[in-house]
Amino acid sequence: MLKFFRRIRQNLFSENQFSKYLVYSTGEILLVMIGILLALQVNNWNEQRKVKSEETKILKNLITSLNQDMASLDFHIQGFEISKNSMITIINHIENDFTYHDSLKFHFGNTTVTWSTLLNTEVYAVLLASKINTISNEDLKREIEAYYRQCVHSDNLFSRYVVSMENAIKNVFSTRFLSYWDGNYVEMREIFFTSDEWWNPTDFKIEMIPRDFEALKEDKEYMYHLKGLKNEQFWLVEGPLFSAKVIAQKLIETIEQELN
Repeated sequence: MLKFFRRIRQNLFSENQFSKYLVYSTGEILLVMIGILLALQVNNWNEQRKVKSEETKILKNLITSLNQDMASLDFHIQGFEISKNSMITIINHIENDFTYHDSLKFHFGNTTVTWSTLLNTEVYAVLLASKINTISNEDLKREIEAYYRQCVHSDNLFSRYVVSMENAIKNVFSTRFLSYWDGNYVEMREIFFTSDEWWNPTDFKIEMIPRDFEALKEDKEYMYHLKGLKNEQFWLVEGPLFSAKVIAQKLIETIEQELN
C-alpha cells in the first residue's frame, strides 16, 4: 500500500504536476492523521471498556459483601432483640414481685450477650487503597463512603457498650450469680465452625442462675445497672445496627441500578 502511494507521488512529481502533487500530498497527510485519530479512538475505547469492566467487577463484589453484611446485621439485630426482651422480662418480674422459675436463668444469661457484628470491610479497604476513583458515579461513591463510615461509627459505639457490659459483669453480676455464661456453648461452637449459614440466636442457651432471687428484688444497684444496660443497648447497639441495615439495603439497590 505504501509503495502504491509512493509511486503516485513520484509520477506526479516527475510530470511536473506540482499542484496535483500538493493536493495529493495534503490528502495523504489527512488520511494518515485520520488513521492515527481512529487508532487513538479505538485505544481510548478499549481503555474505557477495561475501566468499565473493572468498575462492574468492583460493584458486584460490593453487592456480595453487602449481602453478607445484611445477613450479619439481621442475625445481630435478632440477637440483641432477644437480649432486650430478656432484660424487660427480668425487670418486670422483679418490679411485680413475681416468683422465680427456671426459665429465668436463660433470661439472665441473655442480658449479658455482646454479639460482635463482624461487618466485612475488606472490599472497601481495597477501594480506598487504589480503586475508589474507578467508580464513575459520584453519588454512588458518596453512598458507599457513608455506609462504611456508619460501620466504623457502629463499631465504636458497640465498643462502648462492651466496656459497660464488662464493668457490670465484673462489679455487679459476679457477686449475684452462681456462674457466668454456663450453657451449650461447646455445641454451638461446633455449629458455628462447621456451618456456612448463620444459626439462630435462640439456639444459644446461656444460663446464669441467681444466688438469691428474692434478695435481687431488693437490690437497687443491680436494677440500676440492668436498666442502664437496656438503655445503652438501644443507643449504642440497636440504633446503629438498624441505621447500618437501612443504609446497606439502599446501597445495594443503588448499585443494582448502576449495574443495570
